[in-house]
Amino acid sequence: MKVEQIMEVAKKVLLSEIIPRLDRIEGRLDEMSCRISDLNNRVGDLENRFDLLQNGVNQRIDSLQKDINQRIDKLNERFDNFGKEVVVRSELNRLDNEITKIKEKLALV
Repeated sequence: MKVEQIMEVAKKVLLSEIIPRLDRIEGRLDEMSCRISDLNNRVGDLENRFDLLQNGVNQRIDSLQKDINQRIDKLNERFDNFGKEVVVRSELNRLDNEITKIKEKLALV
């Protein structure tokens, strides 16, 4: 009987110490769970902000790329026109020289 009484007393003493500790641990776990939930929300918000920034940057890059391509196309067109103008001027100079030679020959005759 003494063993049983000792066991009962030990249970009461140990339980009276263990239960408050378990309650404190449970409270701390609840606090940590709330903090983790808050951190997860903040991470989600940051991910959303990052996505918005990335989309904005991508749109800006696309816009700049289109603008650059348009400018390059205009420059290529101007270069082509310049090349054609050079060819025409060269041909005109050649014809002018031929006309001058013909005039000189006619003047000699």
